[in-house]
Amino acid sequence: MQQIEGLGLHEIITETPWTPGRTSFTGVLMRDLLADAGAQGDVISAVALNDYSVDIPISDFDRYNVIMATKMNGEYLTIRNRGPLWVIYPYSDVRSLRNELFYTRSIWQLRSIEIR
Repeated sequence: MQQIEGLGLHEIITETPWTPGRTSFTGVLMRDLLADAGAQGDVISAVALNDYSVDIPISDFDRYNVIMATKMNGEYLTIRNRGPLWVIYPYSDVRSLRNELFYTRSIWQLRSIEIR
């Protein structure tokens, strides 16, 4: 976590279909994470601990302030509450994100990402 958080933390306060009311999420911007890794590609393939997988266009990270959250309401995410890593979009800030397409991209219990 220290290595990820060392890239700089960003907070999103948003409503989600999975949390009650407005919730604070803290983590690193996905675009900063990919830049730090020197990643080049068009899509990330993300896989969760339960083997759920989703492809996310890297253009989402340039267009929106998507974060890889490590904390929810100031507490580190655990496997029990969808952690340790959860991709979060700013749903409350960008109305067009409030649909099934973007909800499916908010992968939680993130295990790995591959850049393609």
